[in-house]
Amino acid sequence: VNLTFRFSAIGGGTIVTWTYAFVTLNQWYHIIAERNISTDKINLYINNIAWPTPLTDASPNTLTTTLLISPTFTGYFDELRIWKRILSSVEKTALFNYNRGLNGGTFDNGKLVITFDDSTESQYNSGFPIFQAQGEVATMYNISNIIGTAGKLTWANLIEMVAAGLDMQCHSCNGALFTGLSQEQILANLQTVNSAFISNGLLAPRHTAYPGGAANANIQTWIRESGLRDTCRAVGGYEILKPMNNQFGLNAYAIDNILSTDLTALLTIISAVNLQKGAIILYSHGVSIGGSATEISEASLNSIIDHAQSIGMDIITITQLHSIMNN
Repeated sequence: VNLTFRFSAIGGGTIVTWTYAFVTLNQWYHIIAERNISTDKINLYINNIAWPTPLTDASPNTLTTTLLISPTFTGYFDELRIWKRILSSVEKTALFNYNRGLNGGTFDNGKLVITFDDSTESQYNSGFPIFQAQGEVATMYNISNIIGTAGKLTWANLIEMVAAGLDMQCHSCNGALFTGLSQEQILANLQTVNSAFISNGLLAPRHTAYPGGAANANIQTWIRESGLRDTCRAVGGYEILKPMNNQFGLNAYAIDNILSTDLTALLTIISAVNLQKGAIILYSHGVSIGGSATEISEASLNSIIDHAQSIGMDIITITQLHSIMNN
């Protein structure tokens, strides 16, 4: 049985065709087709094995025609992904393993990332003691321009929490939604945060939570290609994260003012994530005794940590999550 691939550019360029003659019926294949405009080559990978000879591609660098999948194709697609960049060999292997259910698709254990936004002082006054007492870590996404103002964290607070193993990261310099900014303004915003961290004795952050959780594909691309950040956290609700998730659109689950019935449901979700050896990110804006519209209660935070510990789930920072998503 032959499997034929045909790439063509309507209105100019060449038609590139492969015929792969080693196909077994009723068997899944993992296929990557890669168009490299810098080398004018098209590469094919089947089950993570590269086609021996890349084919020459004389098509225009920018194709404006519609992407079509042949109506004569007989078979099934389980999943289709399209990238705007060349994947590294590590990424290709991880994708292959992901689709086979191996290490590329799961972590060695379930991972829980607890995060806080907006630099509120309750994160230090009420949250930090809980994490210290529990022997666990958290990630704080900070708005650099408001640090040291009334009701907010101080730079000394951040330095102390970093020394205790907590993760201090970026929530922009001023809280402005990135969806209302240009590429230049977004990157300047991130650079301003970097400068503030460095001038106050901290390392420049490598991770950002989008202000308001708002971003689009262009914003993700601008930040990724700038090299200023390694991950960006959104606010998309419950999601089981895996190693090959888009690290510039990591969704998080809100736990502000979580009620007892919602807490029970959340603990069930956390257990499910752990069983699947995935990761889940939670976010709040502060910690208080009774909780509020923008805070989680001390009791609920302790319950989440206690539950994760009881099922053997790892509580880690966003920096640690990024490091194992890259493996």
